[in-house]
Amino acid sequence: HRQISNTLTLVQQLGGVPMTFKGADVASTIAAFAKEYGITQIILGRTRRPFFSRFFGQSLLERLLVLLPEVDVLVVGK
Repeated sequence: HRQISNTLTLVQQLGGVPMTFKGADVASTIAAFAKEYGITQIILGRTRRPFFSRFFGQSLLERLLVLLPEVDVLVVGK
């Protein structure tokens, strides 16, 4: 919860409006939010997903690219 709190604080410091939403799964919730508010760009932090997890389904990034083909998705991180 500390990391989420730090992220929401950073959003405010950068002039953004922090918002939280609940949904059945992360990708569909982000997609619904983006469509509702006309968002055209999404920035994601890189995750440390183990190699073998690719066999168990699509990543968040892959699902967002399918759900939001009209939105630019930028991945940042190490």
